[in-house]
Amino acid sequence: YLIVRDADAHAWSEVWLDGRGWVRVDPTSAVAPERVESGVSGAFGADSALPYMARNSGELLFRLQLGWDWVNAAWNRGFLAYGPALQQAFLGRLGLPDWQAMVLTLTGLLTAFLSVLGVALMWQARPQRRADPVARVWQRYCRRMARLGLVRADNEGPRAFARRAAAARPDLRQRIDRVTALYVALRYGHMPTTRQALVRLRRAVAALPAHGRLSRKPVSR
Repeated sequence: YLIVRDADAHAWSEVWLDGRGWVRVDPTSAVAPERVESGVSGAFGADSALPYMARNSGELLFRLQLGWDWVNAAWNRGFLAYGPALQQAFLGRLGLPDWQAMVLTLTGLLTAFLSVLGVALMWQARPQRRADPVARVWQRYCRRMARLGLVRADNEGPRAFARRAAAARPDLRQRIDRVTALYVALRYGHMPTTRQALVRLRRAVAALPAHGRLSRKPVSR
């Protein structure tokens, strides 16, 4: 867009000449041709007594005022003067022939966005698998005890479960107590979760029978 200020206004004279009628007489191009090319600021200079915004200086305030003027022009052109012609031009830049195509496109984009968002939320809310190696060994121990008919209750702690299991299977008391002691020390005590400690816990669990009762060898006297 172009800014035409009062300082850019130009006047000329018309004189009556016999045989020619009214003739425009404009000596500006002959007296100050640079004014025609660069405007009044080019003819008189930026430091002249012209109004500030007519000086065409490069100062920061001058650039800010030009920027604000551009904002006003964009508001007037894009919002206050928004009509069918601008609507069609806007849709054409988007590659859409009419409003119906735009509504369908926006509906498809919104559906795709909500679908992706729903999948992301479901993925975030999925049950997390416990990566704690001590917990995995303990769960293996509980499954093995369940195959022996001793199912740990959800509200039953390790020691309470060990007392009940040892009472039901006195033949496994020492092995149950060993697994429980190692687990409690690793989980709740100060024993570091080292590779050697995990190996001891796994071996203690593996020492339990996979199913049924322990076979006892006869003791010779």
